[in-house]
Amino acid sequence: MAEPGPPIDPEGNPYRRLVQQHYSHDPWKQTVCCILLNRTRRCVLDRIRHRLFRAFPNPAAMAAADPERLARIIRSLGFQNRRARALIRFSAEYEEWDGAGRPGDAEGLRDLYAVGDYAVDSWAIFVDGRRDVVPTDLKLIWWLAERA
Repeated sequence: MAEPGPPIDPEGNPYRRLVQQHYSHDPWKQTVCCILLNRTRRCVLDRIRHRLFRAFPNPAAMAAADPERLARIIRSLGFQNRRARALIRFSAEYEEWDGAGRPGDAEGLRDLYAVGDYAVDSWAIFVDGRRDVVPTDLKLIWWLAERA
């Protein structure tokens, strides 16, 4: 099994921050990044995330997105049609969930479409500020260990 360690950029240097840290002030964007990081390297996501969030700056915009336009933006990640549908459905559910006054912990997030353990653990750590999380993702394990 691989050892926990910092995320590495394409040149072999450690990233200074996890992508979740860039969006801890915007939980929806953070969760979108977590969804897109499934089966994708960080450096590939970094190439499209600013364009993605300029085109779709909030859950309402993404929920109403044209799936083909969204798929074109995220094409380099692979599985773009499936991912586009997932992001649209997630954003619609998130908008409803958030509008209802989201629960105070990350567990409520788990009920939304396309959200897995990585996104839930990231929310708990970076949005809720919890340090009692026991993630399975090596980068999250490393991040928590560095701050213990």
